[in-house]
Amino acid sequence: MVHPGKKPYKYNPQPEGRALPGKRIMIGAGIVLVVVVAVVFLLGGRATEFIPELVIPTITPPEEAADCNTDACLMNLAQQENNPTLCDLILNETREQQCLESIASTSFDACEQILDYGKKVECAMTHAQLEQSIRPCQRLGLVEDDRRACIESVDPCYFEPDGQNLCRALESGDVLKCEGEESCVTEYALQTGNHTSCGAIEELARQYTCVSLVMGEPVCDELAIERNRDYCYELYSKKSDQNHCDQITDGTEYERRCYSYFAILQSDSDICAQVDLAERWNCYRNYSAETGDIAGCQAIHQLAIHAYYGCIFDLALIHADPVACQDIDFAGERERCYSGSIYEHEQPIDIEKCGQVTSEPWKNACYTEVAIENNDTSVCTMYIEAESSQGLCERRVQGILANITRVH
Repeated sequence: MVHPGKKPYKYNPQPEGRALPGKRIMIGAGIVLVVVVAVVFLLGGRATEFIPELVIPTITPPEEAADCNTDACLMNLAQQENNPTLCDLILNETREQQCLESIASTSFDACEQILDYGKKVECAMTHAQLEQSIRPCQRLGLVEDDRRACIESVDPCYFEPDGQNLCRALESGDVLKCEGEESCVTEYALQTGNHTSCGAIEELARQYTCVSLVMGEPVCDELAIERNRDYCYELYSKKSDQNHCDQITDGTEYERRCYSYFAILQSDSDICAQVDLAERWNCYRNYSAETGDIAGCQAIHQLAIHAYYGCIFDLALIHADPVACQDIDFAGERERCYSGSIYEHEQPIDIEKCGQVTSEPWKNACYTEVAIENNDTSVCTMYIEAESSQGLCERRVQGILANITRVH
């Protein structure tokens, strides 16, 4: 039945390929809703956060590979072009490695992708020789022994304990490889027997010392300037024997240094007696400061009081030896020596020396300093007799009295 004023219903299909407008809206809204719900779900409800777009990188084959559709073709092309990137396109892993190995001798990039360790070692050796550089040996992750062998194949002197420069100079027969290093030039000249090589040393006195050593006798007299001659004799003596010290001008620092060297070397302070009086006390002082032997100081004449006290003070301070201070007669200097040896020493104090100190306050100060150095309060009660001094020592160790005057 048709109602008045209404048109009868008639099926009117949409043209093929076109969606109904309402359907398009519903589908679009549905897609948007699904995306929003998915995002909210993935982010735990944080719908306002920015989601970076996932970009999947694409590998673009080289243009020259465009016509290749087989592994054999790619390998052949990689060999022609010496291009390991073409090997990467080979699908079969074994053939890919074969491809890389076939061009490894000419492409270091291919070496880095080789999996066979033995071939990787060969590759490193090959490129080290081609480049004349140790760099390939260090870049392929070789184990220590293989890396060392690789490096030595291109630089035999790299691990030379006595000096790379000397090794390279001897290998090449070129003293300039020493780069002006005196010990290297001298050793090169001695090993080759070529004294003219000493000319690579700039300083004249040292140059003539080198020549003297090669010739087996001093040629220092050929130097016109006295200080150069003296320095040459000093250096030559130290590398040969003491007898040449007497060829140095008397009373100079060169003479003193020459005899001091042998006095210390032979632990014999009497050698300083050969030095001219102008430098003799300094020789004794050097000897005692280096060896810790008070005999050098005691050999200084009693009238040379400042030299004597200075010698004792140096020994006591350097060797942390307060016992040496007891040789000083003047109380003020002795106190200064005790203070320096106990509080400003350069070495740890030997606790046995503390027991030999005759001054009770300084003996306790010595034990206290040992206790502090070892953070050991037992030293306080074991070695210090007076209880008040024991307590002071313990508190010093604990840092309670760190700022209180050490000895009153």
